[in-house]
Amino acid sequence: MKFKISKQKFIIVGTVFILPALMSMMLFKKSAGAHPGSTGAPGELTCAKSGCHAGTTNSGVGTNTLTFSAADSTYIPGQTYTISVVVQKTSIDRFGFELTALKDSNNRGIGTFVITDAVRTQTISATINTKARTSVTHKTAGTPSITTGNTNWSFNWTAPPTNVGNITFYYATNCTNNNNASTGDAIYLSSFQIKPKTFFASIDDVIDQKEFFVMHNRSDNSIDVNYSLKVPARILFHLFDMQGREVVLKENNRNSAGNYQDKIELGNNISAGIYNLSLEVENKIVSKKIVIQ
Repeated sequence: MKFKISKQKFIIVGTVFILPALMSMMLFKKSAGAHPGSTGAPGELTCAKSGCHAGTTNSGVGTNTLTFSAADSTYIPGQTYTISVVVQKTSIDRFGFELTALKDSNNRGIGTFVITDAVRTQTISATINTKARTSVTHKTAGTPSITTGNTNWSFNWTAPPTNVGNITFYYATNCTNNNNASTGDAIYLSSFQIKPKTFFASIDDVIDQKEFFVMHNRSDNSIDVNYSLKVPARILFHLFDMQGREVVLKENNRNSAGNYQDKIELGNNISAGIYNLSLEVENKIVSKKIVIQ
């Protein structure tokens, strides 16, 4: 006996087998990397809206942070920096991310990403407002948590060859419930701004030397330092003995110009004598002699 299958039945049967295969491919694509242009940057969608994950944005308790290898969050044209994206959410064991860098003045992609962990990360490209943008995202091997509830990805970024003003990194992280579907995930959006490194001609460009005073405070065995900054800066205090040996180092970050007072604790290992206290700011140094009694 021969059976005849109509074209309509064949199409229906074929669809039954094809749809699971397509769904499997879609799920693999999601785990293999974010959809291009899903960082939440100007002109971009997010993972929650780009047809990938139907979770909510910035909901629940979770954190994502970015660390930039220049402590003062500045860049020097042409230099390469390390970027790390860290994401944490209780009980989650699979994560994803996407990050891009844009020039603040026109929201165009800027700098060059360099993959340092080809097993866990990759670059992808998108066209936003007719302009190409490159971003970094995870690979399938980069989605499992390092320990339950957190993971991180690291890569390098080379600054543009010239000063282009402020640059912002936009990034989205996905804390997935790992249910093999697009629902129920939590998307977190963040940004991180860096500024061009400013180089000053002399110490007088960054500090008012007439307002720089040091005094040994015998009551608590410390050095009181008064100074006036002309720019926001990272401050380093170096205390040298008369043989040129550094015996104390202290760091302080000042986020605005103005008058400041700092106290440098000496402890019990500093003997009486004459010392030089140097204040270093923006790679410029001003020093004062001080007598410790």
